[in-house]
Amino acid sequence: MPLFLRKQGVVDMRRGVIDMGTNSMRLAIADVAEDGITMVYNEVAETRLGENMGTSEIIQPEPMERNIFQLKEFLAKMMKRRAVCKMLIL
Repeated sequence: MPLFLRKQGVVDMRRGVIDMGTNSMRLAIADVAEDGITMVYNEVAETRLGENMGTSEIIQPEPMERNIFQLKEFLAKMMKRRAVCKMLIL
C-alpha cells in the first residue's frame, strides 16, 4: 500500500472515483486495504459534455443536463455499493 494512502486514512475502505471528460464519464469503485486495491465495479457512459461547444468553449445546456443526470446516477451506484467519495473535482 502506498504510504500516501496510509497517511490519508484510506485503507480498509471502499472508495469511488468519478472522472468527467469531454466525451465520457467514468465510475470506478474499489476496495482499498493494506494488502492492495481490488476493483469492485467500473462503468463508462458516453455523455458528450463538449457537444456543440466549438470555439466558444461554453458548455451547452443539453450536454450539461446529460452530465448532471449521469453524475447523479453514478453517485447513486456508489451509495448502493457503500463506496466513499471524499472529494469531487469538476
